[in-house]
Amino acid sequence: MRSILKMILSISKKGEIYTLLIFFASTFIATLLAHIGLSVKNKTISFENFLTDVGLIPLIITVFIVIPIMYFIHGLISDQNKYLNKSNHLKKQTVTLEKLKHFREVLFEEITDGVTLINQNGEFIDCNKSAYEIFGCRNKKTFIGTKITDFALKIQPDGANSEEKIAKLTEKAIKNEQVLFEWHSIKKGGQTFWTEIKLKKIVINNKVNLQAIIIDITDKKNQEETLLRYYSELTESEIFHKMLFDKANDGIMIFNKKNKFIKCNPKALSLLGYESHNDIIGLSPEEISPKKQPNGELSSNLIKDIIKQTIKDTPHIFDWVHIKSNGEEIYTQVSLNLIRIKNEIHFQATIRDRSIEIDNSKKATQASLLIQTNQRLRCATKKLKQQQTTLENQKQEIEHEKENALSEKFKAERASYYKSIFLANMSHEIRTPLNGIIGITEMLKDTQLTDQQIELNKILKSSGNNLLAIVNDVIDYSKIEAGELSLEEIPTDLNKEITEVYNLLKYKTSNKKIDFVFNFDDAIPKHVITDPNRFKQIIINLVNNAIKFTPKGYVKIDATLVKKQDDKVSIKFAVKDTGIGINKEAQTRLFEHFTQADASTTRKYGGTGLGLAISKKLINLMDGEIFVHSDIDMGSTFWFEIEYKYTKSTPATTTTTTTTTTTTTNVEYNNNNNNNLNVLIVDDVPTNLMVAKHIMNKITNKITTANNGLEAFELCKKNKYDLILMDILMPVMDGYTATKQIRIHEAENDLDKSKIIAYTASHLKGDKVKCINAGMDNYLAKPLDSKLLLKMVNQEKIILEEAII
Repeated sequence: MRSILKMILSISKKGEIYTLLIFFASTFIATLLAHIGLSVKNKTISFENFLTDVGLIPLIITVFIVIPIMYFIHGLISDQNKYLNKSNHLKKQTVTLEKLKHFREVLFEEITDGVTLINQNGEFIDCNKSAYEIFGCRNKKTFIGTKITDFALKIQPDGANSEEKIAKLTEKAIKNEQVLFEWHSIKKGGQTFWTEIKLKKIVINNKVNLQAIIIDITDKKNQEETLLRYYSELTESEIFHKMLFDKANDGIMIFNKKNKFIKCNPKALSLLGYESHNDIIGLSPEEISPKKQPNGELSSNLIKDIIKQTIKDTPHIFDWVHIKSNGEEIYTQVSLNLIRIKNEIHFQATIRDRSIEIDNSKKATQASLLIQTNQRLRCATKKLKQQQTTLENQKQEIEHEKENALSEKFKAERASYYKSIFLANMSHEIRTPLNGIIGITEMLKDTQLTDQQIELNKILKSSGNNLLAIVNDVIDYSKIEAGELSLEEIPTDLNKEITEVYNLLKYKTSNKKIDFVFNFDDAIPKHVITDPNRFKQIIINLVNNAIKFTPKGYVKIDATLVKKQDDKVSIKFAVKDTGIGINKEAQTRLFEHFTQADASTTRKYGGTGLGLAISKKLINLMDGEIFVHSDIDMGSTFWFEIEYKYTKSTPATTTTTTTTTTTTTNVEYNNNNNNNLNVLIVDDVPTNLMVAKHIMNKITNKITTANNGLEAFELCKKNKYDLILMDILMPVMDGYTATKQIRIHEAENDLDKSKIIAYTASHLKGDKVKCINAGMDNYLAKPLDSKLLLKMVNQEKIILEEAII
């Protein structure tokens, strides 16, 4: 109690006044519930006999439910402070990005080549100064919004339509192909000129654009055209003579459409290391190239592609690696042109040696790196002394941080341990009084009550069940968040599981007079590998929500096969209703914990707001994702898709018992077989003994009770009992020890074994194993479900199920 008061004071010091208001309001509600319970017994409450009449139930509810919820809300406020710190960090990053943006803009404007950005409509949307000056525009404003075709004749010199040609080139660039072409352009004043344009795909804000780099090559083009005109006026022999003996600085080689060299000039021989043009005549471009180019592609494939490109768009300029006669590699730049000799297609390759350029570039790079290295070395030497002086301090800091890390790890592990202990105690302590509350309502139902008392009893039972659902949700969500929940993987009949949900919840739809149907795809395999209890929990949550928020119309479950491949299937599950719907804003936070559409929803329909959050977490653990589509007053559809492994063979049939605490399944009791049943009920809480005895009185009158495990063991040594209901946590001797002692006594005296059913408020995973090891036959959680208990009594063979929590 002292630690709980400290927690309340620490919360109030931080200003969470509303949390204290929740505390006092919840205490008032709990007291009011107790008042209703006492009114059923025609009692009155006064201030003087408050504790005597009311009892400890309101205090237990307040301590173990309200206060933990207050502490959870405090955690949410702490998370908000962390969010503000992250926001300040983002502001600092924004300043850095602004500086980088200014640097990019300066660099962009200083480039001498025209650089532009083109959208998918072909319009210029950005450019540097060089770009709009190349086309004769006064400023950037007059250039933006125009197109490449606005600065070109309708027909290009090769006879192609400008708009059609640029459309094809744009399409290639968007497909991530390298596009480099020459373009006959017109300046703003009407002057024609030649440009070389390189198009490249670029994605900005998820939108595809093109970057165009534009170079004015009018002078180069005029020289080439002058040369071609000159050659056209000569005879064939004069053309060959000029080609072979021209004092060109670049190598010139001509090959025919069969890819065989027919002529070359002396510069080409010199570049490739051949003595006579006869050594080259008859060779192909592939034979004077390495097998692969530096980009890893085969030279033979690249040559074919380049020739095709040259036929479409002459000339074609590209970098290439050749092999000299001595096997040495030489880096060149090749300009390939399509020419006609006597109306036959030939190709002229102008080769420029780039070895010296590349070598100089490498040397310049090396020199630059050497200078940078020396500078860095001097800086490093200077810093080394500083680092040596601080190294010991850093070492000490590291050791200190290591100690802190170990300390934090220990604290985290200890907190996790205490959290597990807290969950176990919370589950046990809350379920114990709930067993009495719900059990008493069952007992009252079997007595003579007035109509008003019957109605009040229903309200009390409904409130108890709602409180139990809240406890289950909170513990479920806490275990998922802590990563302590694992899934089973067993063969499961999904059709059977959905049918059980249908039978479980159809009474709710019949009370509201709405249709409740489900469709199951026949193509879905009979058995898939999954956790049946968790799958059923997801479907129950979704269907319960649909029924809760649907005043008229229908609720429908659909299971559809999406894909089936090898030993895996993808199945889509959907729950659709015609209810009140959810607005778009609320849908964005619908799967957060403690969230419903709005506050009025909570007031009108109730609930913790954890059902969808738990369902989402479970679906994520199954490698699935949940979605929602909804419109106000039009209903909602929740659906998720999961991939399962499936088994083609039918698993062995087993009898299973579900351990959930609410059910509507009708159970028939064979009272004729149980009238002589000798039953021992063991529990340290008198209310629980009374509830269990009332349930067992329905089938037998031979009932004995014990207050702890030691009393039960002593009774078993004197009497033979057919059935023992054994509580687990009791003073003097617990249920595990008592069961072991009873089994030893039965074995030593060669007695038939009594059927022992554990019934306990401790409902955590792991209790099952303890019960089996102790020698028990079955396991049932409090609050007791009378129908499920009587069903267990009638079964000949019991197969223990995993605890849900």
